[in-house]
Amino acid sequence: MKKTLLFLLISCTNLLYAQVTTSPVIPTPSSEITITFNATGTPLADYTGDVYAHTGLITSASTDSDDWKYVIANWSTNITKAKLNRTATNTYQLIITPNIPAFYNITGTDTVTSIALVFRSSDGSKQTSPNIFVPIYAAGLNIAFTSPANNSAFNLNSNITISAEASAASNLELFVNGNSIKTATNATAISTSYLLTSAGNLTLKAVATNGTEVKETTLNIFVKTPTVTAPKPTGLKDGINKNMDNSVTFLLKAPLKNDVLLLGDFNNWTLDANYQMKKDGDDFWLTIPGLNINTEYA
Repeated sequence: MKKTLLFLLISCTNLLYAQVTTSPVIPTPSSEITITFNATGTPLADYTGDVYAHTGLITSASTDSDDWKYVIANWSTNITKAKLNRTATNTYQLIITPNIPAFYNITGTDTVTSIALVFRSSDGSKQTSPNIFVPIYAAGLNIAFTSPANNSAFNLNSNITISAEASAASNLELFVNGNSIKTATNATAISTSYLLTSAGNLTLKAVATNGTEVKETTLNIFVKTPTVTAPKPTGLKDGINKNMDNSVTFLLKAPLKNDVLLLGDFNNWTLDANYQMKKDGDDFWLTIPGLNINTEYA
């Protein structure tokens, strides 16, 4: 049986892996929620047709992140409430109104933990990937990052803004790799600039403390080093090249890019220095060992 190896190549300057924000920042099941989608860098960039959300919920009854509940329409069905409103060339909004139970016609008593989304063109030929998940919070004290986005990539020695918001006035604290970098007392927001002096993956944490109640959230960012310049192996074709030793070499022509990272289910869609592609002229290439050529990867 013929198997297909699919791959997603992400070119980076300051990469935003999931280009989605919400208002409010900390949505609850009873909230009206405005979801803003920036299509820049996705297959829907500069698309001029209608864009729809294929959407459902991850709940306490879901067995995993692929087990969507209360999906509002089949993939190929275009319904009015799933149509996004274009607010600029590559900016769209979807309004979950008046609240999650009404919008998704919830009939059970399971707890909603995330809104699951794929944005697609009206004919289904263009879509975002991988799936997008918007966390939904229980009522009460919560905290969420407003900047940066999870799985963002940045250049070494660049300055970024790290900020978070809490649902109630609390004592707030920000951490990078376990080290405290900023505190705020009796506040609902906290923000600071941070110089990225170390390459690799960094874990950011925000903590809100209100009396005895403590809530925290984490995200990961990737700080990349300058791309390695190295001659590509001979005989490669653009795309996927299966090698005799069961490794796979990826080749991408990207003359206007400085850095490219390879993402897939084989690395849990995580930005990693081991998957930063090498550069040879206008070409980017990378050999990945240990992939089974009889297995389908995304």
